[in-house]
Amino acid sequence: MSDPNASRQTGTIQQFYEALLQTETYSAKNLARFQDNVLKDLLPFVARHVPFYRERLAPVLRSDGSFDPENWTKLPILAAAEFRANREAFRPTELPASHGAVARYVSSGSTGGATAFYRSALSEAAQNAAHYRHYQAFKLDPQRNLAMIRAFDNTLARSRPELLDRTKISWTAEWFAGGAPGMIEPLTVFTPVASQVEWLNGLGEVYLNTFPSNALAIARYVARNPGARPRLLAILTAGEPLTGEVRRQCVEHLGSSCIDLYSNAECGLIACDCPSGNVMHVQSELNRIEILGQNDKPARPGEWGRLIFTPLYNFAMPLIRYESGDLVRVTEPCGCGRNHPAIERMIGRPSNLFRLPRKKWFRPELDSAMMEGLLGNSRWQFIQTGASAFELHYMPKNADIDIRKLRHVLKKALGQGSSVEIKPVAALGPASSGKFLAISNRFRA
Repeated sequence: MSDPNASRQTGTIQQFYEALLQTETYSAKNLARFQDNVLKDLLPFVARHVPFYRERLAPVLRSDGSFDPENWTKLPILAAAEFRANREAFRPTELPASHGAVARYVSSGSTGGATAFYRSALSEAAQNAAHYRHYQAFKLDPQRNLAMIRAFDNTLARSRPELLDRTKISWTAEWFAGGAPGMIEPLTVFTPVASQVEWLNGLGEVYLNTFPSNALAIARYVARNPGARPRLLAILTAGEPLTGEVRRQCVEHLGSSCIDLYSNAECGLIACDCPSGNVMHVQSELNRIEILGQNDKPARPGEWGRLIFTPLYNFAMPLIRYESGDLVRVTEPCGCGRNHPAIERMIGRPSNLFRLPRKKWFRPELDSAMMEGLLGNSRWQFIQTGASAFELHYMPKNADIDIRKLRHVLKKALGQGSSVEIKPVAALGPASSGKFLAISNRFRA
């Protein structure tokens, strides 16, 4: 998020926020109309000012240049490789003054190399407002401090470059907090876990914002050292798949639930946990989201589908029907009263899901305490290397490993017909982005 108290943007953020509290109860039909109303401004602008799209948008533009929503699905889907090959052609020749300054973001590089993206201040304001709606839905107290354990790197971070003094940054605006807002307390995720826990204990009662893999590492450390349990009000996660196993471990050992959101550098905020059900709600006011199954038809509930998105407010680098590389599963509508499309909490991509021959994508959930007992508290990574071939990498410690039992547990999680090789490795840690994927797929059929 950008600085929530930036004077030029605060009014706009508040206006967006108040509007979002109304639109979340819109019917699906009215949400589509809302999107069309924004697209009628975005698409003609893109056709005029973004070189890449001048011919590409012809199916949805009438002879007078206005937007024709009936032909939306005739627009070609934009592949990530196509974007990277023509990246500079996506920058507009000019940007309306009302959209403000432009911020640079960089993807983590998990789908083909780190790539720079740009978002306007207006788009940032919409993102911040949606974050505030997320906080409000879970009744978070914005006057409490937020401990942030992430990768603060000017090259790879998805947020704006790190300021010289992050101790003076609040995580919400004063108007939202209703008084003095809580401050951000930053720590790099590359800090040893024991030191992270000690640092958290020195902060008193705080919210924690970190990667799911790091939240799990903290939970497992506290499981071994119960007296070291920090006072966490809640754990805000993003950036990696948040599994049911991580949620369970955090509740059991940290006494805190995980509140997840799904975002990326290209699009920003995509979906948020529902406070009333086990689903995530797509943020339809920010993006037009399509989840496409076989033959590019909308996926049905329970089916994996490719995520296609169109950010509605980002004129600084428009992405029209962009294929993110992510896979999600549609669910039945949620009964909470919010009419945003619902998706399952498990979100993946071919790099962090497994797939066996003639089977669907899946993610084996391995009990962390059991794996810790089998591996003597070693970090591990489970990797698909072939159609039915897998490897478990682990960092050996001073403990005897029961290879036979370990292989049995892993093969049971995979099903019959799979081979599992167990390999000790010298080093196994997070990437330069701070992320760590315990489930990794390196096989490309």
